[in-house]
Amino acid sequence: MVSRSEELVSSVLRIKEPSSYKCASSPLTIAVPFRTSYRGNYREITVKVVDQEQRVSYITPTAIEGNYGGDRDSFAVVRVYNLGVFAVMSRLQSETFTIPKRGLSVKLSVDSRICLDYLPGSFNTPVVVQALVQPVDAMLLSTLKCKNDSYHSILTTSPLLYLSHPSTLTLRRPLTITLPCPPTSDKRKTGEESNHTCPSSTALMLETFSPHRIRLIVLRLLSSVRPFYLIFFAKDLEESMSTCAVTVVLHTKQQDPSSAVLAVLPSRGLSSGLAELRAQAYCGPPEPSTEFSMREGEQLLLKFSGNITSAGDQSAEPHTVTLHIQRRNWLYLMLKEQDPFGNYSSPHHKGTATLYRIPRDQLVWTGDRAVISEDYLLEDPVCKLSLTLPKTMKTLPRPVSAKVLRHDQTEPLCDELVAWLCGELSEKDAALLVMCLHLRRSTIQLARLRAPDSFSQQTLHILATWRRALPSSTPKLPLLARCVTRIGRPELSAELLRRGLVVDERERSAQPWRLNTVEGCVTGHDTLLN
Repeated sequence: MVSRSEELVSSVLRIKEPSSYKCASSPLTIAVPFRTSYRGNYREITVKVVDQEQRVSYITPTAIEGNYGGDRDSFAVVRVYNLGVFAVMSRLQSETFTIPKRGLSVKLSVDSRICLDYLPGSFNTPVVVQALVQPVDAMLLSTLKCKNDSYHSILTTSPLLYLSHPSTLTLRRPLTITLPCPPTSDKRKTGEESNHTCPSSTALMLETFSPHRIRLIVLRLLSSVRPFYLIFFAKDLEESMSTCAVTVVLHTKQQDPSSAVLAVLPSRGLSSGLAELRAQAYCGPPEPSTEFSMREGEQLLLKFSGNITSAGDQSAEPHTVTLHIQRRNWLYLMLKEQDPFGNYSSPHHKGTATLYRIPRDQLVWTGDRAVISEDYLLEDPVCKLSLTLPKTMKTLPRPVSAKVLRHDQTEPLCDELVAWLCGELSEKDAALLVMCLHLRRSTIQLARLRAPDSFSQQTLHILATWRRALPSSTPKLPLLARCVTRIGRPELSAELLRRGLVVDERERSAQPWRLNTVEGCVTGHDTLLN
C-alpha cells in the first residue's frame, strides 16, 4: 500500500459492493480512524484509494477530526463514488503552483524560508511546478558523521528540496533558489568561536534521471571537503532518510511460555515499546536483536529451526510482519516443540528464529494481501534469535495388562540374609559366585581394600555393591538364589529362599499397611487406587 515517502497510519479498509447493489449517484462518506505520532508542516494526511481495477488515487480528507461512535478522535473523512481499498497515509506535503510568462517569486507554504525566484521569460508558456521539502533530522546528521570521519567537517544542512518542471519545456532563464541552512548547533562543543573559524556553505545538486527534476541541498562546512565526499554524503543522507533503524523483539508470556509475540520496534522508541510489551505480560528471553535498517512497507519473513516451531502450516501461510513506522508491528505466535523427546539433556526445548528482509519491490498483490514473489531468492538473514521452551510433564497412558510395582515394596534381600550367605560360602564358592554375578574388576579390588584380612567381609561388600547396582524393581533374592545353584550349592540356595520368606513374613507383621505388588489388567493414566 505504501510507496515513495508514504507512511501508513491506519488500518487497511476494503469495501466491496454486493452483487445486487447498484452504486448510488450521491457520494458515500467514509471515515477512517488513524493515529500518527508526527505530522509537522512538512507532512500531510491523505487517503489512498485502490479501486477494483488496481488504479491508485489520492483524496484529501474533508476533515481529520470528528465524533464517530461516541468517540472523538482522528478520522480521515472522504466522499467517494467508487469502492475499493482505503488507507490513511502520511506523506511529504507537495506544493503546486503555476509560473506565468512574466515570472514569479514564491515562498513555499511548508517552509516560508524557502524561496523560488523565476525571472520573466523563464518559460514560453505558463507551466505548473511541483515542490517537495524533506527536512533533515539533526540526529541523523550526527549518526552519519559518527559512521564516517570524512563527514566531520559538515556542520549542518538545509532541507532537501525536490523540484519538478514539465518535461516538454526547458528553463530559459536562471532560477534563484533560497534554502535555509541553520548555523551549527554545537559551536560551544567544537570551540569554533574561540578559534575564530568561519564556516562556509556550499550548494549541492544531486544527480537525477531527468533534467526536469531538481534535487538540491545546502551544506554548512567547517573546512573544505573534497567534492566526491560530498556526493557520497548526499547519497548516504537520502538513503538514511528513507530507512528506519529497527530492533526485533520476540517475547513470551510468563504464565504461558507457548504464547509469544514478535515485535518490530523502531530503535528510537525501543524503551517505550518494551514497556508496552511488559504491560501486556510479555517478557524475555531472548534479548532484543541487533539494530538494522528497514524501509517503510518492507516485510520480515520468519522461519524456525531446531526443536521449536509455531502452530500452523508455514509453507502454506508463511509468518511475515510488515514494517510501518507509525503503526504497531506485532505478530502473535503459538510456539510448540517439534519432538517432545528432543533436547533430552536439557530442561528446555531449544530452537532458533531467523528473520529475512523482503524488499517492497518483491511483494506482489494476491487477492487482498501482499505476498512474496515466487522468483525472489532469500538473501542472508538480518538477525537470529535463540528460543527456549520449558518442558512440561506429560501423562502417558499405561498399556493394558500392565504390571504396577509399588516403590514402597520391602526388599526381602536384607543385610541379614547377605551376611548369613557370606558365612556359609567357602573361599572357592565365593570366587565362583563373584564370577557368576559378572561384576567389574574394580568392584572386587575395592572390596579387598576395605577388608584385606577377612574374606567373608570382602564377599559381603561385593554382594552389597551388586545389590545396589540393580534396579529397585528387580527381584534380587531369586536372582541370587539362581547364581548360588549354578556354583553347585542347591541346598544353600533352597535355604536362602526359605530364610527370605521368613524375613518377608516378619516384615509383613511389623508393617500391616504395606501394599503388595499388583498384577493384572490395569487401565489408567497415573495412579492405581484400591
